[in-house]
Amino acid sequence: MGACLAAGGVTAGQVHEITMTRAEFVPSLATGRISAAVFHADTAYTILHSVKGSHVLDREYKTLPTYWYGSLNVTNSYAKAHPKVVGDVIGAMMAADRWMMNPRNNAKFVKLALRITGEPKKAVEYAIKFDRSIKLWNTSCAMSKKWVASTAHVLLEQKSITSVPAFSQVYDGGYCRAG
Repeated sequence: MGACLAAGGVTAGQVHEITMTRAEFVPSLATGRISAAVFHADTAYTILHSVKGSHVLDREYKTLPTYWYGSLNVTNSYAKAHPKVVGDVIGAMMAADRWMMNPRNNAKFVKLALRITGEPKKAVEYAIKFDRSIKLWNTSCAMSKKWVASTAHVLLEQKSITSVPAFSQVYDGGYCRAG
């Protein structure tokens, strides 16, 4: 969040963080309970089209282009005790990612996303198109050392971690390849 704030000329000291569920974002902006928030593309679309006077302060994927936005985590003891389960879960997630990235599945994907999210169709379609354009869903076992290091340095600056871990401490592609 700090990098996005800085890109908009805002400091962390000017922000009062409020914890809320994702479903509360749009009504909270509309009623003035909050003035800003970090949103995924679908929610941002809804806000920009329904909350008068709203605008995009920053596009996080541009401010932090090498930030690793998601991960699947297990303890070392669980992974060692259940390597097939970990591999199968990763394999299933990657199969789903490949399915979502395939434009031939668009109609089914939109229908599924509408049913699950309950969001407006235009917001869902916008988010899917956006996520595909920035290649949000990982479709291979490749993990960039640059992305891991970049993310670790951001987390260190934010004091979320106390030291930068080695790549091997963060990512083990063996489970992915087994899936």
